[in-house]
Amino acid sequence: MKPKEHANLLSIFFWVFAAFQTLMFLLIALYVVFMGVAGVMAVMESKNGLDGGSVVLFVIGAILLLLLAFGAVSIALNVAAGYGLRNEKAWAKKCVTAASILSSLSFMCGGMMIAPLGMALAVYGLWFRFGGVGDVYFGKTFPMQQQYNVLPPPPENWR
Repeated sequence: MKPKEHANLLSIFFWVFAAFQTLMFLLIALYVVFMGVAGVMAVMESKNGLDGGSVVLFVIGAILLLLLAFGAVSIALNVAAGYGLRNEKAWAKKCVTAASILSSLSFMCGGMMIAPLGMALAVYGLWFRFGGVGDVYFGKTFPMQQQYNVLPPPPENWR
């Protein structure tokens, strides 16, 4: 495959993974809303203010809000990396690196259901970014024949 084909394929993978993460993001957000409503109702029904159960609900809700923030950043980076690769933007190199690293941590937002997809995307993205294919795509080096300019020896020295 040519570097441009790798970049197009990787951009599609980033977008598909962002769609999966968005679905999980919405499910977790819905869960946080229900936890918040349950916590508020528990506090309103309690006669002595905050009890142990409602504190636990609020702590779990706060942790899930942090995971949602992580997920929002990861989704935005995946979409930006896909766009940058597809349109050959100069900033795509940094975005692919960051999006690949965050995709390897995808179990934090989306659970274990999308963790294998995130790890596979991270490996492919980092291979593309730091491998020879990414160097050719981002213009750092030329293809192997042009880079080393290797020519066969002259015919009289073929002994």
